[in-house]
Amino acid sequence: MNLANRLEDAFCSNSVLSAVRAILEEKSSTSLVDRLDEVASRELQKNEFKNVTLILRALEQIISKDKDCINRLVHQGVVIKISVLFLFAS
Repeated sequence: MNLANRLEDAFCSNSVLSAVRAILEEKSSTSLVDRLDEVASRELQKNEFKNVTLILRALEQIISKDKDCINRLVHQGVVIKISVLFLFAS
């Protein structure tokens, strides 16, 4: 199952833990941030702000527990992507 499908499952169950697991399974992928951005952008286009919030909450939990992962995400541009998400959401 790909990241988008696992995140869809997390959205349906409103489970931050499921989203965290999906992201952590992909954390070594060089395209993780781009794929997260695609999913978040699609959810914003559907006005599913709660799903974007779920992604952000999952990232928050990961960042607080896994310093190696945050370094990798920052290197991939997650800060810029999150800033853009906040601009679209507001």
